[in-house]
Amino acid sequence: MAIYHLSVQVVSRGQGKSCIAAAAYRAGEKLHDERQNLNHDYTRKQEIESEIIAPSNAPSWINDREKLWNEVDKKETRCNSRTAREINVALPIELSKEEQKGLVRKYVKENFVDKGMVADVCFHFNDEKNPHCHVMLTTREINQNGFNNKNRDWDKKEKVQEWREQWAKQTNKLLDKAGCNRSIDHRSYKDQGIDQLPTIHLGKTSSEMQKKGLVNPRVDINNQIKELNKQKVIVLKEYRELKNKLDEARRYSNLEPEEKEAIQRVEKLVNKPQTYVTLKQTYETSKQALDKLKSNWHEQASELTFVNFHANTLKSKNQYIIDDLRYLQKSEMELKTLPKNIFGQYKNKDRVKIIRYNINKYNDKLINDGYKSDDTIKLNQKKLDHLKNESNQLKLYLESIDQDTNTNTIEIGIKALENKELRDFQKKYNDQFPQIKHLRYTDIENIKLAIEIMGRFAPIEEIRTTYHKSFKRIDSIDGTIRQIEDNSQRLKHAKECFETIDEYKDIVDKWDTKLFGKEKFHEKYKEEKWMYDNSIKDLKEHYIDDKLDLKTQVIIHESDINELQPKLKAEKAAITSSIDVLKYALQSLDEALSAEKSIQRLRQEGKNLENEWGPEM
Repeated sequence: MAIYHLSVQVVSRGQGKSCIAAAAYRAGEKLHDERQNLNHDYTRKQEIESEIIAPSNAPSWINDREKLWNEVDKKETRCNSRTAREINVALPIELSKEEQKGLVRKYVKENFVDKGMVADVCFHFNDEKNPHCHVMLTTREINQNGFNNKNRDWDKKEKVQEWREQWAKQTNKLLDKAGCNRSIDHRSYKDQGIDQLPTIHLGKTSSEMQKKGLVNPRVDINNQIKELNKQKVIVLKEYRELKNKLDEARRYSNLEPEEKEAIQRVEKLVNKPQTYVTLKQTYETSKQALDKLKSNWHEQASELTFVNFHANTLKSKNQYIIDDLRYLQKSEMELKTLPKNIFGQYKNKDRVKIIRYNINKYNDKLINDGYKSDDTIKLNQKKLDHLKNESNQLKLYLESIDQDTNTNTIEIGIKALENKELRDFQKKYNDQFPQIKHLRYTDIENIKLAIEIMGRFAPIEEIRTTYHKSFKRIDSIDGTIRQIEDNSQRLKHAKECFETIDEYKDIVDKWDTKLFGKEKFHEKYKEEKWMYDNSIKDLKEHYIDDKLDLKTQVIIHESDINELQPKLKAEKAAITSSIDVLKYALQSLDEALSAEKSIQRLRQEGKNLENEWGPEM
């Protein structure tokens, strides 16, 4: 049975581990550790197949396992460096050995090698029931010059989750292709919604002890977990049965017998329990389908009319061709049999003229009807048979359409659920809203939304106060937004004022200091001087001292536009939406309260009349 197992661990000097020793053990080879001057010999391990998979731009020495991991080890200088990462995966026993190897190669290439890692892949086939694979990965990217910087993205938890998910997807794809109906899942029981405890991984030593019948704590823990899961299944089954009974009782509470029957008919129709919301959605979907069906019905009915008309036309044309051919042949035969004189001329010239006229007439009619040869009649008959078949199919389709049954059943169910919702609401809020019995279903929907906005049940006057405060807040927001927009114009004009001042500064500097031609100078540049003075005046009115002050105010204003204004607009949109809800809720409550007061007034008038005239005899 295919199982999911993919673990990720690091080979770290801080834990006293060596990547050369790890590689030698996984591959079942003898490797020399140059840094520690040690030999690691695991050549006695059997049933191991290994290979190195590297990016296309990696140097050729990368395929030498001893050289590869010694270079990895040399690149790290810290005493706690992480020299390698290992992926350990269980191989599905439903696949052949070659399929297992092909699966691992594809997975390793797409998820690791294509990202710049070097992968040392070792398949362990020494146990038929537990084929697995060790994939040792470099922590640095490789290029034609050797190892580069470490890629810290590979250390993220999200990346491990991605690797786990990809292994499940690629394995399931191959299992499906192999015709196996099993699949694996990388998610925990909790994430899958399975109410069971996961067993722990035994490992090689514990598995061998279990086979020999020896006592092992990990095996005992797994046995206890399996027994607990069995008990949980029994308890869970009892709980679900009780819960289903309670849900059913709750679902059909506050319903009249005929309403309960209506809802049960709907649930049988749609094959699942229904609330008002889900049934309404079902109804809308059903109604859309019905409208489409009706539209299609009319289209098909029009198509049937057209097909029948076309078939009748073709039938008539074919009959005309057959009749004209018969008359043509008859005329030609008569012409051949007319008597001739010794000179070869027809004796009855008038009859010949009539026959030749008829021959020409029938030829013209045949040409107009599209006749070319006897195949024309056969082709027309074939078209006619096709049209008749199409007509019969359209008739059967139109007769099979039942337009209203399902929709009517759902409409009755919706009405029953509306009544249930009304009674449930009345039962819950009868003390708070004495006028509740006069509310319709749409009214209670508005009130529910109002309660949601208020965050709790609130008296009607508190809802009214919140409603009016919301209007005041919107006015305040609108004022602030207008102020920001006005500020944009103010700062824009201030910038233009500084541009005018800079442009005409030389003229103003000479205005009072010019010694010769002063009057002529004033006359020539009076408009520029006026614009300069107005700019100075406008800057004072805009409360701007200098360019530095303008720059500071622009920065503050940009912050208002980019941060404050969007927040205010979003708040206004939310308040506007809540205002409508509160408005409709207040209208519903006020109308119901008015109805309740009217009834109480009529009752009081009735009592007064009874006191005045006495009880009826």
